[in-house]
Amino acid sequence: MFSSRHSEDLSGNTRMLLYDCRLRRNDTFLDPGLLDLTSQARNLLDTVEDQKKEIHKMADVTELHQAAALGDYDLVSEILKKGLHDPNHKDIDWNDRTALHWAAAKGQSDTVKLLVEYGARPCLRTDIGWTPAHFAAESGKLSVLRSLHYLHAPIDATDIHGDSPRRIAEIYGHKECVKFLET
Repeated sequence: MFSSRHSEDLSGNTRMLLYDCRLRRNDTFLDPGLLDLTSQARNLLDTVEDQKKEIHKMADVTELHQAAALGDYDLVSEILKKGLHDPNHKDIDWNDRTALHWAAAKGQSDTVKLLVEYGARPCLRTDIGWTPAHFAAESGKLSVLRSLHYLHAPIDATDIHGDSPRRIAEIYGHKECVKFLET
């Protein structure tokens, strides 16, 4: 009742080239093998779609890091509103920095607040133990340190070398930051 033709593709896998379906009393009879292949194809397509979504998600995270590093509040806001990101994703190419680390380093207080509002965790550390407060202290961004303090972020945590944000501010000569961090 059913016939099929097979052909070997270059990888050695068998693929179906043609299925003949016979009609009988207005019903279509399909070879069970075709139904199984159709199910497998659907599963494969679902897997590919899931992978595409994950790649898109990672692209947005990278875009989020870049937008925060550039200090582009509007772009950060737009990316966060998409909901296809993880604001706590650590960029392994940049010592596990998150978008919040970048925003703090660039002195973007409003972006810091926005990221925290969307779930960014200010306690996350880089591979050497730096928090967003370390980055703000390094670059002398007092407004960010104040924002982090207001958001109950750790502003006195030490890194793997025992340096606190206050010590980092001292090293770089940011006296106002040192004074704020002493209180």
